[in-house]
Amino acid sequence: MMSCKKSSGLLEKQQVEGLSLSERWSLWLHMTICKGCQHWKKDSQQLDSAIQYLHQKEQMESDVNLSEQVRDKIKNQFSS
Repeated sequence: MMSCKKSSGLLEKQQVEGLSLSERWSLWLHMTICKGCQHWKKDSQQLDSAIQYLHQKEQMESDVNLSEQVRDKIKNQFSS
């Protein structure tokens, strides 16, 4: 049976580049048996989602760097 260390490596690889048929099979077999790796996969997915959310939020905030004068002009356009 595959070790948990190898399983975690394959889970990461799966997200980045995909797995071969034999890797998928080995990972599936390990994941059906190992509760610890099932929890690790869930936690890892939640962490990835949080990082992605923060990155997108940061991108949105950095895209909107307008001067106060421009912000006021936009506000005035909408309030007219």
